[in-house]
Parts: sequence; structure tokens; C-alpha cells
Amino acid sequence: MDVVLDLVGGNAMEQSYNVLKPSGRYVTTLVMQPPQDEAERRGIHSFGFGAQSKAELLTKFAELIDNDKLQVFINRTFPLEQAQEAMEFRGKTPIPGKVVLNIIP
Repeated sequence: MDVVLDLVGGNAMEQSYNVLKPSGRYVTTLVMQPPQDEAERRGIHSFGFGAQSKAELLTKFAELIDNDKLQVFINRTFPLEQAQEAMEFRGKTPIPGKVVLNIIP
């Protein structure tokens, strides 16, 4: 395999290394820099990437939302207890927009 994108973690990194060919690429969103020793031993390129929130950016987004200059399209809202149904809905609907889990009853 050429590329594995790991969004799960746990032992997925080791399993991914086992299916990657030399010069393959392992990419994870769970750590910014995954351990390199085993990847280098196997000739695999191992990368991590992610995003970190910054208070000043979140404040700016809140201001844009409050001033009706930024809107988020919500496709559908589900109660937290229906998380599985929400995931199935998201996978099937062709309509864009966020699927939201409501944690407050």
C-alpha cells in the first residue's frame, strides 16, 4: 500500500506500518509528529498534522457570527443518543451542511 491515513490511533500505527510498502506514507491526525524510529527502519515516511485553536481566531469567528457575516449551514440535528444514526445519515445524504449532535436535552 502506498498511503495510510490514520484517524483512529491505538495500534493502527503498527498495523499501518505492516501494510505499507517501503517509501509508503503514514499520515495521522492524532499527533503532530509520530515516532520516527520504526518508520525509518522500514523506509516509511511518517507524518502528523492537526489544528490547534487560538483564542483570538475563535473570538474573531464569534464576532463574525454575531454580526451575521458568517453563517454555518446545519443540515440536521440529532440527540447524542442517536450518534450512530447521525453518522449513517451523514454518509447517505447528498445535501451539504453540518450534522450536529445535541448534547443538551
